[in-house]
Amino acid sequence: YIDIDPFGTPVPFLDAAVRRINDGGILAVTATDTAVLAGTYPDVCRRRYWAEPMRNELMHEVALRILIRKVQLVGAQYDIALIPVVSYSKDHYYRLFLSAYHKKKKCAEIIRTHKYFDYCKVCMGQNVSDNFSGKCSVCGAETKPAGPLWVGKLFDKEIVKKMNRNASDMPVIVNDFLAVAYEEADAEPGFFELHEFASHMKKSIPKTSDAIKILRKKGFNAVRTHFSAHAIKTDAYAKEFSRLIFEHR
Repeated sequence: YIDIDPFGTPVPFLDAAVRRINDGGILAVTATDTAVLAGTYPDVCRRRYWAEPMRNELMHEVALRILIRKVQLVGAQYDIALIPVVSYSKDHYYRLFLSAYHKKKKCAEIIRTHKYFDYCKVCMGQNVSDNFSGKCSVCGAETKPAGPLWVGKLFDKEIVKKMNRNASDMPVIVNDFLAVAYEEADAEPGFFELHEFASHMKKSIPKTSDAIKILRKKGFNAVRTHFSAHAIKTDAYAKEFSRLIFEHR
């Protein structure tokens, strides 16, 4: 187990840490340069993390995924695959725990999971793609790019399940986090923030729990996310989401 917990960016320490991590070990990484990763200083993010950040309601998830990719690329140089076990955003920092595998094949699989994330300000649509097209696939408007970034899972569901099982004596906030992490472990990148949608649609804001019930009743997957208490990860498209949740409000 190697833990990088610096003040600011972990980038200067990644190479040395990755080269020392054993097969089957855990590499933990903290980043507190959230302003850089979350798009306040995009030039620095491009230079330091080799990716385009996003400055909107999705910025912390995009930032976390950019950070994961950066660590994975450093690992891939030495044929070490680094796969997230638990990764999250909280307050003023991002935190990763990654399993290390000394396997070239897994490194290749990881590289194929580095893609772009598109966001459309016109229809609120979101999309993962191999190459940034610059056009929304739904409404044709210009989209905002982010990435390349990791589009795989942020949590290992089985490990979170075991953590949940042993968290009975933990503070309530830890139990709540683990419950949400278990829900979103299988979710795809991106989420719909209810406040942003309500403002966009000029409608009142529903309860998160009510919106989730509506989506599930219509056959969509819908779960909470630790990135925001008022956001939902779902496989519904933006148009379907806005129609179901806001049309009659």
